[in-house]
Amino acid sequence: MHDELHDQAERFTEFDKTTRDRLDKIETSLQQSRQSAESLKRIEASIDKNSIEVNEKLNTILDDVLLVTKSAAVTVKALSTIETQISRGVERAEVHDLIQRFNESAEVSRAIRASIGEQQVHLAEIKEDIERKLDGVETSINSVRKSLTRADANEENILDTLSEIRDVKSYLRTLDKSIGNSNSSKAFFHVQNITRHMDKANVSGSEIIYSDFFVIKGYTAGLSVYLQPHESTIWIRIALFLCAGPHDAFLEWPFRMDYDLSLVHPRDPIKDVTYTLRSSKQNISRCKGHFDRTALGCKNGCATDPLISRDSAEKDGYIYNDAITVGVTLRA
Repeated sequence: MHDELHDQAERFTEFDKTTRDRLDKIETSLQQSRQSAESLKRIEASIDKNSIEVNEKLNTILDDVLLVTKSAAVTVKALSTIETQISRGVERAEVHDLIQRFNESAEVSRAIRASIGEQQVHLAEIKEDIERKLDGVETSINSVRKSLTRADANEENILDTLSEIRDVKSYLRTLDKSIGNSNSSKAFFHVQNITRHMDKANVSGSEIIYSDFFVIKGYTAGLSVYLQPHESTIWIRIALFLCAGPHDAFLEWPFRMDYDLSLVHPRDPIKDVTYTLRSSKQNISRCKGHFDRTALGCKNGCATDPLISRDSAEKDGYIYNDAITVGVTLRA
């Protein structure tokens, strides 16, 4: 029993460490997801800004194209005018004026073409920058997807961890109910198949049922139920026995605490049958030696006087579902 408690403590410690590690990993993954999301927002904002800039450049280029179209129309009109004037045999001065106007229109067209070329170069640079940022967006999206995948896996781990925690809590509650704990001043023993044990006592002359070990106020102990025939019925007695335990070096010996041994009524606590043993009175001194420290095994139990008969236990409802419950309470 002591080894089992020690193993359980080691498993709880390892479980606590594993749980902390899992929660740290979950927190790291969530931070990475938040960072990826923030990076994605920044990239989206940059793309929106560049989209606005591209639209503005395209509008400028469109305006330049319209201007070139108008200039070309003016040039064509100028050429037509020159051709018409020449065909009419106009004076040289007028032809010179028309040629000058044509040259001015051509100069404007060259300037516009140069501006369009510059805008195209700048537009190509913006396109390359957008492509690089789109690659960054794709990388960020993949990172976010991976983070979400890890988050899903961590969610499963969280659910598994919570399930394990619930299992441990349930186990601890069961353990606490069945064997008590080191800080408790009470412990109980639920004896099943009590009528079968009583029938065996009638045949053999006595029957003793022992509980598992429990730790109560640091002492490792157990409860025993004595069934003894007397005057055509079976009488029930209870005993507390002490065993060697891991905390014995820190405890007071001999054991000198007053305590109550009780047969518990399953429906009415007022009907509990209680027997008190006090260290200052004869009812403990008569068990001299039973409360000394032992290096190995367990001491004999110091039993109560007969508490109740089988007939009374059955009649008054202490036997429920073919079982009785006994307990011990240590007094301060």
